[in-house]
Amino acid sequence: MSAQFGVYMAGIVTIALYSYLIGDNALFKFAEHLYVGSAAGHAITMGYINIRDLGWTPLVSKGQLSMLIPLILGLCLYSRFTTKYIWVSRYAIAVTIGIGTGVSLRGMPSAQILSQLQASMVIKNVNDFLAILGTIGVILYFLFIYGQNPVTKGFSRIGRWVMMITFGVGFGTSTFSMVARGTGAVTAILRMFGLVK
Repeated sequence: MSAQFGVYMAGIVTIALYSYLIGDNALFKFAEHLYVGSAAGHAITMGYINIRDLGWTPLVSKGQLSMLIPLILGLCLYSRFTTKYIWVSRYAIAVTIGIGTGVSLRGMPSAQILSQLQASMVIKNVNDFLAILGTIGVILYFLFIYGQNPVTKGFSRIGRWVMMITFGVGFGTSTFSMVARGTGAVTAILRMFGLVK
């Protein structure tokens, strides 16, 4: 396949996907099905390669018997397609969820809680002081919703304003990133067909 054909196909499929902006149409449905089908095909191919290279080959050619465990658990997941043996898949799902939870909980307290607390408690300038004030305000907003005294009420009001500003900035950032992504796609299409440099 020539590179020029791939460039034209990419441009045509991108235009077909953006045709949804004028309404649901057959061109968009074709591009959507093409995208989902190619993604499914790629996932199946990568799954086969991973099972072959990471599971079957070490088991057969290198004699690593420990590879039997993930292979058996993976096969147990396919029992969901039967009504009689669907209970077998619960063990594989339980092992997967347990290992994932254990791995994530091992590093989460230090990475997401303690390091952020340490970083937020360092005061070097006015911005750091405002960040600490906003953090305390947000915490007090959620802790003292009912039965507030004047001090916690004032901090809660600060916390509410901090949250509103943060959500607004997050929404604006995501909106502008989507606009930039759309502009980049249109520019890429125009470059593909040689309309702009």
